[in-house]
This record gives sequence, structure tokens and C-alpha cells, in this order.
Amino acid sequence: MNRVKITIADRFTAEATAWLKSHSEFDVETSTDPARLKETEALIVRSQFRLPKEVLDLMPQLKFVVTATVGFDHIDLDECASREIKVAHAPLAHAAPAVEMTWALILACARKLKAADKTARTQEWDREPLLGTELCGKTHGVIGLGRIGSRVAKIAHAFGMDVVAHDPYRDNDYFAKHGATRLGLDELFHVADTVSIHVPLTKETKGRINRVEFAFLKPHSIIVNTSRGGVVKEDDLVLHLKAGGHGTFGLDVFTQEPMRKGYELLNFPQVVVTPHIGANTRDAFTAVSMEAARNLVGLLTKGPVSGPLPPDEDWYRAASGLAVSVGV
Repeated sequence: MNRVKITIADRFTAEATAWLKSHSEFDVETSTDPARLKETEALIVRSQFRLPKEVLDLMPQLKFVVTATVGFDHIDLDECASREIKVAHAPLAHAAPAVEMTWALILACARKLKAADKTARTQEWDREPLLGTELCGKTHGVIGLGRIGSRVAKIAHAFGMDVVAHDPYRDNDYFAKHGATRLGLDELFHVADTVSIHVPLTKETKGRINRVEFAFLKPHSIIVNTSRGGVVKEDDLVLHLKAGGHGTFGLDVFTQEPMRKGYELLNFPQVVVTPHIGANTRDAFTAVSMEAARNLVGLLTKGPVSGPLPPDEDWYRAASGLAVSVGV
């Protein structure tokens, strides 16, 4: 019997690898060797292993791809569809750490933790510049009220905050279920004290947070992005900050990763940056590896898959130019 050649081309846990190898019908190997990839029928990747057309050309036997990530903009889904390659992602495992990272950055901005750490280490002990902002009684704005955004909203309520949200692909009952007032994007930035972004990078969302929204910010406003860097137009943000514009910004994701040399946003003390670690926990790595492994088996056996691609979601249909039933 010919075993299915499965290649793991990126970081993956030993436990999930062993689970795949326990299936006698699979030939599993961790490799990026071109000779192996040329014969590979099923592939597991992460976001650093991109799959544009020219890379897919190197794998003529490929029929199944699973990315052990929530995002999938590193995979050319149209090209995969044209080759009848079945694709899936792992949307469940990273939700909790992404939510926690969002609130870590909000709190770091609100309580000026970056400056406070420096002050304590240098023993200056000048607390006057470290006057922070409380969250209780404020309004939190959620952009993208999906799997992650809805959990962020729940925690905002726990802090004693009101919640407003923008998501054109959810109906009014969904907003009510999550205790969020529905607003347009510009109105959200005008109303909210803190804002967090939880949307995929698509043609619709690329550069969507820009100078128009920055103009609505108040002195104590906090904006956090743990989704994809390209959603925030970084050039506009730099110009906003150079002009003395309002707001503190917590950024875990960037248009170019790693950041290019001389990255201007690093020059501003009101910007807190982290190197795309939103899902970078031991627990998430273990969970996402197993989710990806199970999804691959699901694709191979026509069994359950937690994240088949392309997504059967209105936001994806809209980004693809297809008809949608938009919530009102």
C-alpha cells in the first residue's frame, strides 16, 4: 500500500508529529528539502512558509494543505482551487492568547508600563509622568466582532466598560448577544476611548485604519492592533504622530515583519511594540499543532475540519467580490 506523503515544513510540536506518524497509512517527515516537497501530497505550514503560485509549481503532487495558523494570507487560495488542492487553517487554538495579548497591550498603554519599567530600573522614581488612565467607566470599541473580538468585548464588560463595535457582516441580534452597540467605523473612533482591531487582511481591510480615523482620537485614546499589520496604514500613523496627534498605540503586528531598519514608529514613546507574539504561548503552540494535525486527517478522510478554506463567511465573499447578505 502506498502511504500518503505528509511533509511538515515549519515549526510543529513533537506530540502532533508523533500523532500523525501513529497512522500507518501516512509517511510523515519534517523537511523543506525540494526533493521531498516535489513528492509531497499533503503539507503542513505556518505563516513563514508562503505558498504563492511559483512555490506550488514545485509541488506537483500536492493535494492537501493545512496551515497551523489563524491567518491564511500566505496561501494563494485561488491557485489552490484551480489545482483542486484542499486547504484548511486552524482558527480555534489562537483565540485565547490573542484576546489576552490584546488586553495586555491595552493595559500597557493605559498604565504606561513601558515608561514605568524604565523609571523603576533607573531608580528615578518620578511618578508624575506615569499618571495612567482607568478602564472602568470608559468605552471600548471592537473592530471585527468575530471569534476573537467577541471575547475581547466580554472582557471589556468585566472591566466595567461599555462596548461599541463595527462589523458589517454580523446582524443586530449578534451585536445584542455580545452586549455591543453597533456603530460605523468613523463613529466608533469618535466615541471609543480604547479600540482593538480583530479583522483579517483583505482588499477591504488593507489600510482601512488611517488618517481619517486618527483625526477622531482624544488625548487619552488607546488603539491596539493584534490582527494584521497592513490593516493600519503605518505611513499615516507616522505623520499623525509627527504632527503631535492624540493617542497611544499598542502594535503587535506590522506591514513588514521583521520591521525594516529605521522603522519610524519606534521613535515615538506613545507607541508600544511587540514582535507578533499574540499567539506565541506554549499552550497555543501545542493546541494549534494538534488542531492542524487533526484538520489534515479530516481533509484526507473527509472527516471533520475546524477551518476549511476558503471560509464560508460573508466577509470573505465580500473581499472576493461575491454577493453577501450584510447585517443591518
